[in-house]
Amino acid sequence: GLIRPNAGTIVVLGEPIVFGAKVLARVGSFVEGPGFIPHVSGRHNLELYWRAGGRRAGPAHIDEALATAGLDSVAGRAVKTYSHGMKQRLAFAQALLGKPELLVLDEPANGLDPKQIVFMREALTGLARKGTTILLSSHLLWEVEQTCDKVVVVDQGRLVKSGTVAEVTKS
Repeated sequence: GLIRPNAGTIVVLGEPIVFGAKVLARVGSFVEGPGFIPHVSGRHNLELYWRAGGRRAGPAHIDEALATAGLDSVAGRAVKTYSHGMKQRLAFAQALLGKPELLVLDEPANGLDPKQIVFMREALTGLARKGTTILLSSHLLWEVEQTCDKVVVVDQGRLVKSGTVAEVTKS
């Protein structure tokens, strides 16, 4: 992880998280500011990322991830030609590799234009309808209201409120 816990335990999909936990193969994620090799195509970046984890190419589902992210038509272009929003969607496609059961997304709509935000919202709600659990952090509260069915408000690492969007916004 990025930081080491100073107390407690983390359980994901019913399994405790320890170094090298196999359950992490069932989790897709991206944090703000993903790094890609600029002169390599979007598709090749995804292939390299997947193989770097020591995995076989077959179960990556790269074509499906690119289509879900709306990048299938530009996947062969060098990433240096991508707009910021396209790079953000490539990070989303990267998180989708292997068809994870849980997606952890940090500010997925950051840097997207209004049309791309709608596309991202529709992609996320579609994945949720198919059974993918999505943990999303965002400062765009209006987007959270339109995308999420349950909300957790955290301040300085402490739980402030949780519930449905209606429950949290009315109080």
